[in-house]
Amino acid sequence: MPGRREIQPLAVRDALGFVRLLYEAERAGGADTARLARIAEAGRALSTAAKYLRLEPDSMGYRAAPEQIRKGMEQLSAVPWPANVGELVKAARRRALP
Repeated sequence: MPGRREIQPLAVRDALGFVRLLYEAERAGGADTARLARIAEAGRALSTAAKYLRLEPDSMGYRAAPEQIRKGMEQLSAVPWPANVGELVKAARRRALP
């Protein structure tokens, strides 16, 4: 596809770190189990994508990474966030997805 960006593994790693920070902040703030589970699921998908991106580019795992990134960022975006956090989630998504 013309004009399509390549996946940047560092952007995925940063998004995963962001999810971990959000999870910890929510846990410390007393978030309910369901909310924490949704955030954790997003983190698992991004973690899987980060692992896949370490594989050979022509491998099935590497080619599956974009779907895992989309899954993780969609799950994270589906969690209701205050406006300022929501904007950070959108920025992380733009950066991580080609």
